[in-house]
This record gives sequence, structure tokens and C-alpha cells, in this order.
Amino acid sequence: MLAVISLVLCFLSLEVVLRIRHRGTSNPTKLTPAPYRINTERGSRLIPGSDVLYCFESTTQPVRVRVNSLGFRGPEIQTGPHRAVRRLLILGDSVAFGYGVEEGKIFPALTDSVLKQTTPPWEVVNASVEDIGIKEQRMILEEKGSLVCPDAVLIAFYANDSRPPVGFDGEFLREDHVDRWFRTHPGPVAKCYVARFLHFRYRLLLTKLHLYHSPIAARFAWVEPWKLGKWKNSAEELRELIEMAKYDWGAVWFEDGWAVVGKELARIKELCAELDAALLVMYLPMQVQIETSVELTSPQENLREICVANNLPFLDPMPALQGYEALYIDQCHFTERGHRLVARILQEWLIGVLCEHR
Repeated sequence: MLAVISLVLCFLSLEVVLRIRHRGTSNPTKLTPAPYRINTERGSRLIPGSDVLYCFESTTQPVRVRVNSLGFRGPEIQTGPHRAVRRLLILGDSVAFGYGVEEGKIFPALTDSVLKQTTPPWEVVNASVEDIGIKEQRMILEEKGSLVCPDAVLIAFYANDSRPPVGFDGEFLREDHVDRWFRTHPGPVAKCYVARFLHFRYRLLLTKLHLYHSPIAARFAWVEPWKLGKWKNSAEELRELIEMAKYDWGAVWFEDGWAVVGKELARIKELCAELDAALLVMYLPMQVQIETSVELTSPQENLREICVANNLPFLDPMPALQGYEALYIDQCHFTERGHRLVARILQEWLIGVLCEHR
């Protein structure tokens, strides 16, 4: 009994110490995926009220990430249906979130500044979150749709959006069982600072001992071959790269994921109908598609077919982006220049589509 009481007191003491030490500005490497983001039972979400400077992995300069009270990147917005402007809600992952780029320079914000000048004026709300898929995007619309009351919803689709909240089943074949428990039970980890601390330390220990075989190794097996760049001029190297990326952006070349995408888009369309909002879809091309000499258009063609079957307006900006350089920070995230080009293409398309729907 004394041993149990001692362990409980030690646990509670450590929890208090960690909460005091990291209160308000959680250490991103030890406690959360990022200081403004947390894993929940329904996938990754932004922490409402966050306002931090954060240096993303693929960048060298810290970027301000401001999250409003609804959990969206950007300024506070008016909730409820009564407002002077119409509203476009963007749902996407880290690409639309604006990974590594200042808030005012990402394509949702640039589009917002243009659409506010139209008649009638529109405002853009960016509900995109890093590392989520189309299932979580649908959940966000379920959670916040009645508060946002959008007149239109834009799905900013990226290649790994068929990815489930805890990853594809195949990723876990080589995973450590303890680490897997932490990853598949985000509730306790989100609520308990000690659990987050122990999870990080456990993974760090296994990594140092060369014993850590997490799903990260399976998901990102493509990274080193991608860096070599042989895929740019070799169809065979490109096929091998896509196979290695099947648990990430390569998912769009495998049929299983498209059934998930079609089902979720149909459900999102139903939710939009309940909200009296138009549903629009845009495909966001990856760097591999833009910079290879091999034609890679089957992903957007599959998505286009789904949109045609559901009578949804569809935009593929890839033809307009080809030929430009310095569009990407890494394999998928746009530079400021990339965001400007995507914004210009999107703005022209939206002005026509939104007028047609209203």
C-alpha cells in the first residue's frame, strides 16, 4: 500500500511540475506535435487561442501561427448566420494550412483579400489542419459547420488525404507495441502531460538504441530516394518512388483510397446541403507531379470523375503551375511564390463558380 501511494504521489508531482513548466507554451518536441496543435480522439486539431512563433522542419525562419477561438488559423470570425458578407470555408491539410509560410501570404488569405472586393463580398475561413485527411475534414465540418455557417465549402485535396487518422494498417507491421498504444490512444496523451513526456522519452531511448521501428519509417521510406532526384527523368525510378510513398502521397495511385475519398465527399456533400452551402473541390498537385518529365495526371483524373459523379465543381491548377520554378518548400508545401500562383488561379475560378452557384 505504501508503495502504491508513493507511486501515485510521484506521478501527481511530476504532472504538476510539467504543467507548470510548460504552461501556455508547450515544448513542441516533448509534449505536442507542435505548440499550436494536439492529437485528439478525432484526429489532429489546432489549439484554440494559440499564438506562437514556430520553426517548421523544412524552413529556417520561425513563422507566426495564430489560431482563433474556433481552432482555425487566422483572425477571429463572427459566428452564426447573421453577417454582412458571404463565407467560403476551406478544408484541407498542411498544404492549405500554410506550412512554413506566414498567415497573410498563404493562398486562403490571399484569396480572402480578393474576394472581399467582389460584389457581393466573400470572406475566406481557413479550417485546414496539418496531417489530417478527408475523414477528419468531414469531422471538422460536423463539429464547426453550424458555428461557421458557410455559404460554400472548398475541399483542398492533397494526395495523402485518404490516409486514416491513425495511419494505414500496413504502416503498423513494424511498429513498437508500446509506441503504437500511445499513438492509437491520443485522449490520455492529450490530457496527461506525464504520458506525453514518457511517450517522447520512450521513443528517444529506442531511437538511441537503434530499436525504434515506428510507422514513420514505413510512411516516409520515400524521403531519401526523393532527395536524390532520379525520378525527375526516369519512369522506372518514379514508379519505385510512388510504391515507397504508398502510405503517404503515393496513396493516390492505389485504388483502395479512392473508395474512401468518394464516400467521404458524398457525406460532406450531404452536410453542405444541410448547411445550405455549395461544395467545391480543388486538387493540390505535389512537387513530383510538377517537376518530373513523366506525365502524372491519373490522381486528379480520378478525383475529377468522383466530382462529376457527384455534380461538384472541380479545379485542377496543375496545368497552370507547370513550367514555374521554386514553387515548393519540400515535396508538397508551397513557397510564398507557390501560394501566390495557386491563389491567382483559385481566385479567377472561384469568382465564376460562386457567382454561378448564387
